[in-house]
This record gives sequence, structure tokens and C-alpha cells, in this order.
Amino acid sequence: MSSTTSSSGLPTLRLQNVEGDNKCNDVIVCGYTQPANKTVVYFGGDIQDYAENMLAHRDNKHYVSWDLESTAQLMASCFPASLVVIVRPSSMKLGTFSCYSNFVTCNSLGVPSHSQGTLSGWMHLQKLIKSVHSSLAEKNITVTEKDVSLVGFSKGCVVLNQLVHELPTVLSSEEKDGLLQSVTDMYWLDGGHAGGSNTWVTDRGLLTDLASSGIRIHVHVTPYQVEDSNRPWIKKEERKFSETLRTLGGKIDRTLHFGEGPADIYTHFKLLEIFNM
Repeated sequence: MSSTTSSSGLPTLRLQNVEGDNKCNDVIVCGYTQPANKTVVYFGGDIQDYAENMLAHRDNKHYVSWDLESTAQLMASCFPASLVVIVRPSSMKLGTFSCYSNFVTCNSLGVPSHSQGTLSGWMHLQKLIKSVHSSLAEKNITVTEKDVSLVGFSKGCVVLNQLVHELPTVLSSEEKDGLLQSVTDMYWLDGGHAGGSNTWVTDRGLLTDLASSGIRIHVHVTPYQVEDSNRPWIKKEERKFSETLRTLGGKIDRTLHFGEGPADIYTHFKLLEIFNM
């Protein structure tokens, strides 16, 4: 367990091997020095890691402004009076490709194979949050467990997608009275991964469950993902996701950022700085 403080004055705390559902993830927390009435859980994209790992990488050092701890501080600024929990991927192939294998089956590059009929993603998340709260309680820091927001950025959206795939099972089980009832908001930020499809959930049945859950859905995208002519399926899938939820009466807002700007990776990352302003 180690802590650092940035020039922003917001301290971050690294928690290693935090216990979830018989699996562990490293976690970074921020915003824990003030009373927190919400927990914000963030799943980052490819490239995002501890600053020292990014600086040691030939290419990724150029994006160190968005390392996990800097992102934790950004999220704490976006969500005042909240405990921010950054979930580090289980592994990072070649120091770049985030693999969230504790939440969803994926290949070595982190491309997911989503599945239904399971509670594994929700159960791991629920126990991970409880472990974080318990660790902070040992430091005399208390956090409410009632309100939880989930934020997925780029590759991190695969975790949110898997949770949606598990909704039918959650809703038919006793677990519907657990973490699901605490989740108030889900943020999809410029979702994408290296696979050739399934970057967004498009199954109407799954989206019906998501719409009826009452969770507020926030979609924020940039041209980097939705205007990439080499990956046209992302635009089509995102449109179907957003339009279907709206048709089904879901609580959804959708914003395109930097619409007139270049479709480059810098605008992709800069989304983290402005999406909740």
C-alpha cells in the first residue's frame, strides 16, 4: 500500500492484490480524504498504467499525462465528494493491451468473448468494492455503499458490456438486491477494442433489461472511435446501442465531443478531461 500526492493536491493510494470473487486486482483510490457519498469505479483503456511503466515504454511514455493515478485525480475532480476506484487490468500484453480477464473472458490482446448465464463479473465487482471499503475502514475512512457509478473508457468498456450481458441472470437471482441496486449511472466513454465486432451491446433483449433497470446511461464519443473508416462497425454499433436504448425508454444521454477536430488518439484521451463538465 503506497500513497502519492500530485500537484493537484489530490492524494492517491495504491492497493495491491485487492480480493474480489476468488480473484484479485490492483486498485488505485482517490478522493478518500473527504466524506464520500458515492463510489465511482473506473476501467481504463489500453496504454493506461502506472506512470513508471508508461515512462519505461518507448511509445506509451507519450501518453503519461493519462496514467492511472493522474486519471484517478481527473475522476475525483469530475465527481466531487466521491471515492474514485481505478481498477487496474489483470494484465497488460506487451505493456499496452489491457486485459480484464477477471471480469470477462478475453484473448491475450484483451478482446472479449462476452457470455450470458453467469454472475461472475457482477460478483467480482461487488466483492472488489467491498474489499476497498474495508481497507479504507481500517484507516478510519468511511464511504457509503449506496450509490455507485461505473465508468468505462475505451477498452475498459468491455467490462460494462459484460455486466450488461449478465443482467438477465442477475435480474432472475437473489443478487438483484445486491450491487445492481446500488448502481445509479454507467458511463461508456469512447468504447473500442482490437476485435472486429461487439464493441457495443446491440442485442435488443439485453438492452431492454438495461433500459428497465433504471440506471442512467451516459454515452460520450469522439471521432477517434466513431468516425474511423477502418473500423466502421464501431459507429454502427454505437448508434444501435444508443438509439435502441432511447426507443426502449432508457435514461440515456449521448454526446459527440471534438466533432470538428482530428480523429486522433490525443482527442480520445482528452475526453477524460471534459466528459463530465
